[in-house]
Amino acid sequence: SPSLNFSSTATYPLPKGLATGSDRELAAGSAKPVNLSSSQGLSADSDDDNIENALAHRGILSGDYLAVGFSWTRDGTLARYTDLENFNFYIRRSNDGGQSWTQAQNLTNITDTKLSVREPRMVKTPKNVDPATPQDDQTWFLAYGTEINQYEHLKERIVNQSIYITRTTDNGLSFEPVQLLANAVGDEEDQESQLRPEPEGKTLHAIWMSLDAGTGATNVLYSRGTEAFFQDSSSDGDDDEGCSTGGSSSFSWMMLAGLLALAAVSVRTARRLARNR
Repeated sequence: SPSLNFSSTATYPLPKGLATGSDRELAAGSAKPVNLSSSQGLSADSDDDNIENALAHRGILSGDYLAVGFSWTRDGTLARYTDLENFNFYIRRSNDGGQSWTQAQNLTNITDTKLSVREPRMVKTPKNVDPATPQDDQTWFLAYGTEINQYEHLKERIVNQSIYITRTTDNGLSFEPVQLLANAVGDEEDQESQLRPEPEGKTLHAIWMSLDAGTGATNVLYSRGTEAFFQDSSSDGDDDEGCSTGGSSSFSWMMLAGLLALAAVSVRTARRLARNR
């Protein structure tokens, strides 16, 4: 069947002459989509700001709660063809089924424009039928990789760097300090993480791909981590032309990346020893 344009503003209101009950009629009669990534606001069309760019859309849906993430830059051309701009990962949240949305919040805050965020992951705790370990439905995890921001017309391939992770235990009102999940060392590049939290949100299983750029060999690394305590922290953010960064007051943070990083270092060390024999 022909593809349907669910996002075009040209299909609102319902065009005349459509067959009653057709798929296209149902699509065209839906509520107009909101633009979650534009610096021009929720009602903006895509061409209201044709310089900015948003990629890598991610989302979490749980009842009336929605969290939508996207990698955003104020100047897509500069971010692609130079290292003068980069991409950071933002989220917006809704607690009323998408009727209203928070301001966009920058969760990565990469100020070095020679690096961009890559392969973001948003993963919520799963439900569980075992009452001994009930789901913490306020907890979800964010992980993302970084890549060297190369000139598009000169680069030979994507050069990945390290992978980072954070957690929220209040559905995105606040986030714990960002921690290293996989620290690329030497010729190594870490990328494409996958996360699986346990229902209570205090244990996380993670895998990712590690590339040895010198030999071209790839390996899949696995690690399991549980909570550790970290010192209080606070941060302030700057506005990015309508995409505000999220500051928060100090409070007690809990995080699990310490054991994850330790396990990853152990696996890498063992692999290097085997390779050098």
